[in-house]
Amino acid sequence: MPQSNGPYLSYAVICEKVLREADEVLSLIRIIDRVTVTTTVAAPAGVVPSTVIPLAPPIAITFVLGLKSGEYSGTVPVKIRIETPSGVTWPEYETLVTLEGGDRGVNVVLPIQFPAQDEGVYWFAVELLGELVTRVPLRIIKQVVTQALPASDS
Repeated sequence: MPQSNGPYLSYAVICEKVLREADEVLSLIRIIDRVTVTTTVAAPAGVVPSTVIPLAPPIAITFVLGLKSGEYSGTVPVKIRIETPSGVTWPEYETLVTLEGGDRGVNVVLPIQFPAQDEGVYWFAVELLGELVTRVPLRIIKQVVTQALPASDS
């Protein structure tokens, strides 16, 4: 964990959208922990579609962190990495934030086009100062809908 005098993790959430007001206050819209991805497979009437599930379109999500300084002031390295249900870790996102001390803080807003090809739980791991401080889950549920094509008149 980071030093006991800061910095502190105030929140780490996944949401659909973030609004940033003129006074820098954030509004987190639709905080989520699961997404259902629906893909449609077309097949002629009476024919069972292939067992191959088509690639799902990417989903748009936003990962948001709120950090508070505490007694810490200075630059803080922040790393976020995504671990897939199959155990693969994607390349991590890294940034540096500057904390001013006291009750001051910063927000990290990371919009992501999420290529959720695997069904299951994706973990968003957050590190501050080289230490894991939290993991946030996002469950992807896949749903395949079969759409019957009209019969041909041949």
